[in-house]
Amino acid sequence: MNWLKRLGFARRMTVLILGTSLAAVAVILSVSFYELNRVANAALTTNTELGETASLHSREALVTRAEADLALIANSQANLYNATLTRIQDDVQNMALFLTELYANPHLFSGEIPPQTGTGPLAQFHLPSSVVVTDEVEADRRTIANAYWLFRKVLAANPAISAVYVGTEQGWMFRFMEPTYLDPAYDPRIRDWYLDALALQGTGDVLWTDIYVDAFTGGLINSAVMAFNGPDGNPAGVVGVDMLLEYILSDLHALNIGYSGFSFLLNEDGHVIADTRFDPDDPVEQLLDWPTYQVDQIDVRLHSFNGSPYYLAMAPLPASGWLLGIAVSYGEIMADATAMDADIKAHSDVAIAAIEGQIQRTLWVFGVLLFAMFGLIIALASWAAHTLSRPLLSLAQGAAQVGAGDLNTQIAVESSDEVGMVAVSFNQMTTALKRHIADLAEAVEERTRISSDLAIATEIQNDILPNVIPPFSGRSDLDIAALMQPAKEVGGDFYDFFFIDQEQTKLALVIADVSGKSVPAALLMVIAKTLIKNNSEKPPADLLKTVNAILCEENYSSMFVTTFYAVLDLATGEFSCASAGHTSPLIYRQNSNTVGFVELPKAPPLGVIPGRDYQQQELALQPGDAVLLYTDGVSEAFNPEQQLFGTERLAADLLATVGGPATVVVDQIRAQVHEFAGTEPQSDDIALLYVNYLGAHPSRTPAQVAAAHE
Repeated sequence: MNWLKRLGFARRMTVLILGTSLAAVAVILSVSFYELNRVANAALTTNTELGETASLHSREALVTRAEADLALIANSQANLYNATLTRIQDDVQNMALFLTELYANPHLFSGEIPPQTGTGPLAQFHLPSSVVVTDEVEADRRTIANAYWLFRKVLAANPAISAVYVGTEQGWMFRFMEPTYLDPAYDPRIRDWYLDALALQGTGDVLWTDIYVDAFTGGLINSAVMAFNGPDGNPAGVVGVDMLLEYILSDLHALNIGYSGFSFLLNEDGHVIADTRFDPDDPVEQLLDWPTYQVDQIDVRLHSFNGSPYYLAMAPLPASGWLLGIAVSYGEIMADATAMDADIKAHSDVAIAAIEGQIQRTLWVFGVLLFAMFGLIIALASWAAHTLSRPLLSLAQGAAQVGAGDLNTQIAVESSDEVGMVAVSFNQMTTALKRHIADLAEAVEERTRISSDLAIATEIQNDILPNVIPPFSGRSDLDIAALMQPAKEVGGDFYDFFFIDQEQTKLALVIADVSGKSVPAALLMVIAKTLIKNNSEKPPADLLKTVNAILCEENYSSMFVTTFYAVLDLATGEFSCASAGHTSPLIYRQNSNTVGFVELPKAPPLGVIPGRDYQQQELALQPGDAVLLYTDGVSEAFNPEQQLFGTERLAADLLATVGGPATVVVDQIRAQVHEFAGTEPQSDDIALLYVNYLGAHPSRTPAQVAAAHE
């Protein structure tokens, strides 16, 4: 639509009027065509409705009957196979129990088998050529030989079984089956059926293997195997039976389901066990993957095999987790219905062709009418657009003059319609715009003056605080640094440090936080700072009591000051301090390389409760110890997730940086706070005061230092 925006108003009006008119004609044409088509289709519907209804009922009946027949066949065959598999599983479980008992009591059995003829199923022993025959190995052979009688009965009683066998942990393979040759290197312990059965040992479950090529007969078989234990509770071997694939396929082929039907068995992983469409001697075809079905009961559905639709009935075999499938071609079931559908469609196509010819002729007539109406609409649209656009052009010219700076422009009002109302509003706008510009200029001038005053206040506040960097650089008994960063132009946090004696051995340390921000907080900060310095000859607790009394006398604004005041004796390391509701400072002990808090009794801030006493704490600093004073703008800094910086993170940062110069320690802590806050704006003033006590002043003699410590 960008091309429409580049056109003039008159041409846009022409395009819009023309487009609207053509859209209306198109709607009329569409409705007419729809109604014409609906009438034509009604005729077809009447003729084909009975045929389609009959065809539909025929299809439904065929499908219902086919689904019922398939479900019945699948269910009966599944019950038959499930009974066979259940019987085999019971045989395997009984043989496993017998062998467990046999290994627990080998002395109760003879350990020999009777003489055997050369025809029919025979008992065969096999030991891998890699196994050395020892007494233990020979004893194992005699033990499993006692399974001969049970194996012979199981094989004779169940025609689905082709072989019964046991493999042991000693390497023996004892089979009862038709005589076969076996590779001397054959070791049952490394075969998949053996290893998979051991993996289920202890569960009491029989394992059905995937189809594989029998090492003895070369035929495709399924095996049901189960591990059994020795007297020590550990696996002693695996017993199993083989079921030839031909046994299942011969029964499936006997179902004879129509000319297109086939049947198959899937294992629990969806792999083919038997399929009447494939050669039972071809293992490659038998290992084709099938889609996995989760079937707990008879399920009949429409399924595609190699692109052709089939009705498929699936029935579960609970004994093994297998599925029996029986499929019949959709075309075979629907052959009669398909022929009926083809006849109905042929008659319907003839009628549709006649109706489409009539519709084409009607559309040609509508096309001629549309072309004639198009010319008439263009002429009317052009006239209307030019008539309506003239007053708007006058408005556009007046707006251009105002945009060029001529606020005295007025538009002539020629009508009382909407365009005339716009002209009146335009004239009122220019008058109001001149007035607002004048008001804005006055507001900008006032704001500039306030910004200038705040900038001067910021400079004054910075000048009030100690600003020699680094302070006391000529001394070797301490290293000190501080900073104050207000949240606004000026703030209420402040710090101070100064000597209170002429010998410059006693250093006063102050950090405080005035409630509120900006100019009121800054004014109270100046007062509090002055009062503290004027009473610095007093001990910390007395000083706080004195300053509190003064501030409470005329505290009409109800503001208060949290304060921490301390005196560090550089000659002795004595650290005397008191707190008025301020956050506890951090103290670093060099000997233990730890950071802790200076624990102080809780007390109210200055300027709140008159006559309040404050308690004093005495600490001893050793050379290398350090103290960090800070305001809550540090510990309560927020990040974008509204998490607090916290005193634990502050203590960790101090411990990580305490070895460096004081200015570096302060700068790094400030950097950590800003990095944590990220894009979150600073919500409170930040003040830091760090003192590293390095030891007695070198200008004193050892006797003077000792006397001072006494």
